[in-house]
Amino acid sequence: MQLKGISVKNLQSAVVLFLVALPLNLGVAVSSGVPAFSGIISGVIGSALVGLLSGSTLMVSGPDAGIGVLVLEMIRQLGADKLGVIVLLAGLMQIALGALRAAVWFRIFSPAVVNGMLAGMGLIIILTQFLIMLDSKPEASGIANIMAIPAVLLKAAMPADGLTHHPAACIGILTITVALLWTKFAKGFLKNLPPALVAILVASVVTTILNLPIQLIKVPTESSSAFSFINWQTLLLALRDPQIWMSAATVAFVASAQSLLTAAAVDSSTKGKKTNIDREMLAQGVGNAVCGALNALPIAGVLLRSMANVQSGADSRSSNIIHGLLIATAVLTIPSALNYMPICALAAMLVLIGCRMVNNIRIRIRQYHRSELAIVCITVIAILVTNLFTGMLIGFACAAAKELYSLAYLGIRLDETEVPNRAFVLHLWGAATFLHIPRLSSVLESVQPGSELHVRLDELSYVDHACLELLMDWGELHRQQGGEFYIDWGCVDARYRYRGKDMPERLLAERTAG
Repeated sequence: MQLKGISVKNLQSAVVLFLVALPLNLGVAVSSGVPAFSGIISGVIGSALVGLLSGSTLMVSGPDAGIGVLVLEMIRQLGADKLGVIVLLAGLMQIALGALRAAVWFRIFSPAVVNGMLAGMGLIIILTQFLIMLDSKPEASGIANIMAIPAVLLKAAMPADGLTHHPAACIGILTITVALLWTKFAKGFLKNLPPALVAILVASVVTTILNLPIQLIKVPTESSSAFSFINWQTLLLALRDPQIWMSAATVAFVASAQSLLTAAAVDSSTKGKKTNIDREMLAQGVGNAVCGALNALPIAGVLLRSMANVQSGADSRSSNIIHGLLIATAVLTIPSALNYMPICALAAMLVLIGCRMVNNIRIRIRQYHRSELAIVCITVIAILVTNLFTGMLIGFACAAAKELYSLAYLGIRLDETEVPNRAFVLHLWGAATFLHIPRLSSVLESVQPGSELHVRLDELSYVDHACLELLMDWGELHRQQGGEFYIDWGCVDARYRYRGKDMPERLLAERTAG
């Protein structure tokens, strides 16, 4: 059924997105240390503007808790007045990447580093928002937040006059409990209501009825006072600061990587048109440039909202655009109603989102090799000890070192079989290149003439022409001396050309031999 080109399913999905996004936009803004209305502006731009330009039909963009971690850190280091400049420059960088069709280069980054970055962001979300949930200010680093938690927990557990830690903790626990119970037990029509919205509504009602002395969000009732355009004089001065450019590059990288990961997840969940990643990069850049000009939060593709859009049955970008218009309408018509939301309740929902984020990464990396898991762990620890940008650089350095080691390393093991001095198995793993010819030759020379040798190549990640030629030459000589020579070609691809000529039929036949 269509209504002026917009299906009922898209309208329904728009309503679901509105209910999901509104409290999260506010929560991310408050947790990032910026006015609540900043999250609303970014949410509208991310949905209405980016949704219109997007290279993905169903992906939903907006302020995200992980990006909020970046913003909080940058505000601490550089000040809130530099946020607009950073976001604007990040948007322009994304526009340049999209125009140059460079989005594909984001796929070269090690998945272990990207997952480590996301896991680190998730842990920082949990740590910072947990402290905010207990009505305490987060510290400058992840380790400092961990060390601050015991003292704050003690204050929250013991009610005291003049302190708001205990009531804030109670409302935070109530919020998480309601969200979890609603997710598990809601049936029928009630299941369509987002748990985050229900939990925050319950927390707001309880806070209002009991008149609890906890902090509430503050949304301007006059929209004209909520907008603040970037100070162009500040922009010109900031352009001389290397830290501004580094921060902008970090925002551009993290937002772009997250958006493309989200787009890939949406594509894998639908059978529709795949994302045009260069167009998506352009759309994200335009959105962030506009957000920067309005001193709003940066945006990125958000997995939670995108999956809600897909699961609600949307089949066009209209659901995304309409939900942004619904958010703008609600804020312009009933802004005072939003001021009943407790900050601790919004933080509690972000704690829950952070836990789910870390759990999703845990599930994703279960099948990783130990070396990849080590890179994930190093990246996470580095982020917690230092900061997000430095942690990412350390992760990239470790991933690059691992790849260099893999390209330079060749494992060689010669095993004697049950027939002493008559049959051997040569195991090769890693990368067999001309650099390892002396060592490989030495091992081959230790094989007794007249014996049988089986060579296993299936564990090699790479083998070059020089090593293959060495094996073939040695095999020919070994056969002439009365020995047996077999190669298990495994995954070695294509027909090998022997010294510019076709491989001898006898050796070619051995490709399928044991």
